[in-house]
Amino acid sequence: MNVYEMPEREFFEQFAKRPGMWVGLPTWDRVIGWLQGYEAHAARHGGPDFDGFREWLLERSGGRD
Repeated sequence: MNVYEMPEREFFEQFAKRPGMWVGLPTWDRVIGWLQGYEAHAARHGGPDFDGFREWLLERSGGRD
């Protein structure tokens, strides 16, 4: 599995299985911070659009912001 070549959806499926591999101690704040950085990089370099992703996360988290 080469994470640099897989589609975004597949990458995030892998990320969700083992977030600590990417952020160390997988706390909510660290995961959200990592995702915000990923989103900023994607927006700057023509990557995928994250419209609605924050709302989806909030819904799944029970409203934690």
